[in-house]
Amino acid sequence: MRVKDRSETRTRKIVTKLMGEQQEKEIEVVVNIPYPEITGFSDKAFEKEVNRIIKETAEQLDLTNDDAISRDIRYEILNLPTQGNDILSILHTCSSYYGYSGKYGFPSMTVLNVDVKNKKILGNRAEDWDISIGNIYLMNNALSMNSPDDRFESIQIDETGKGDNRKRLKDLQFGVKNDSIVFVFWSTGGATADNDFAVIPYIPLKKIMDVPARKEFEDFLSHFCNDRKFQLSRIKFPVGEKWVPAPEPCPEDDPDYSTFWDACSKRVALTEENWEPIEKKIITPFYEENETDCGYGYWNRTDTVAEFLVGVDLDLYGSYKFEKIAGDWYLTNCFFVGDN
Repeated sequence: MRVKDRSETRTRKIVTKLMGEQQEKEIEVVVNIPYPEITGFSDKAFEKEVNRIIKETAEQLDLTNDDAISRDIRYEILNLPTQGNDILSILHTCSSYYGYSGKYGFPSMTVLNVDVKNKKILGNRAEDWDISIGNIYLMNNALSMNSPDDRFESIQIDETGKGDNRKRLKDLQFGVKNDSIVFVFWSTGGATADNDFAVIPYIPLKKIMDVPARKEFEDFLSHFCNDRKFQLSRIKFPVGEKWVPAPEPCPEDDPDYSTFWDACSKRVALTEENWEPIEKKIITPFYEENETDCGYGYWNRTDTVAEFLVGVDLDLYGSYKFEKIAGDWYLTNCFFVGDN
C-alpha cells in the first residue's frame, strides 16, 4: 500500500477578541487540513470508500471550537498493512489556538481503524478491542513506561478515583501500531502545538477476540456459570490447583507449601470431588484501588483461548484458562489463592 499527502484549505471569518485588545473584531481564519490518500487496495470500491472516510475524519477536526483563530491539524499513520497484520490505523489530531487567551485549547483527536483484509471499518473504543475496566492497572504501567516526558508520566488513568475510571476508559481511543494495540493519551497541562499526544503500546494485537467469537464465548460463559452440571462437563479434570491457608511454621523446601502470599499456604489439586462452582462474578472484570494497592481482574481473549487473570499490584492471585477444543469451550487450567 502507498500513501500520498493531500490537503484542503478552508477560509472563514470569525468575530473574536484578540489577547490584549478591548474590543472584538472580525478576522479571517485560514485552516490547512492535511490527510493521507491510501492506494493499493485489491478492492478499488472499498479503497474509494476508505479514502472518503479518511478525508471526512480530518475535516471533522475543523468543526470544533469555531472561535479558535488558528488550528494545527496533523495526521500520523500508526500502522500501514504492507506486511504482517491487516489493520490500517491513522491518528488525526488538532490543536486549537485562542486569540483572546493566548493559549492552546484542549486538543482533539480521532483514531481511524480499517480491517483491510475483511473490508471493515473498525471502532476505536475499548469495547471494540475487548478491553475492560480490569485492564486499567496494566494500562497505567504502560503509560508510566512509555510516556515521552513528565507531563504524561504524571497523568494516571486512575488519578481521580474509581467512579471516573470507567469514563476515562470509555473516552480513550485505540488503534494498532507495529502489531500492538495502542491507546492515545494526551497531556492536560502545558498544552502547546507540539507533542500533546502520546501513542502508548499496550498489548499484542493477537491477544484480542473478534466480535462473533466474543458473543459465542459470552453465551458459553453464561451457560457455564449458571448450570452446574454443564460446568462440570466442560472442565478438563484435574484442572489445576488452589492454595489454601496452612498452619505456621511453613515447611521449608516442600513444593506443596509456599509463603509467597505473605502467609503459609498449601497446594491442593483441583479435582471433580473438591470442585466449587465458578460463579459469573468471580470472572467479571473489575478494578479496585485504595491507599496501599490496586486489585484487578481482566480477560486476555483470542478466538481459541481465553484467560481471566486476578491480581493485586504485581502479584497474581488467580487464573482461569479456557480453550476451544474440537469446537467447544473447556476450562483447562486454573489456580487461585484461598477460596474460589
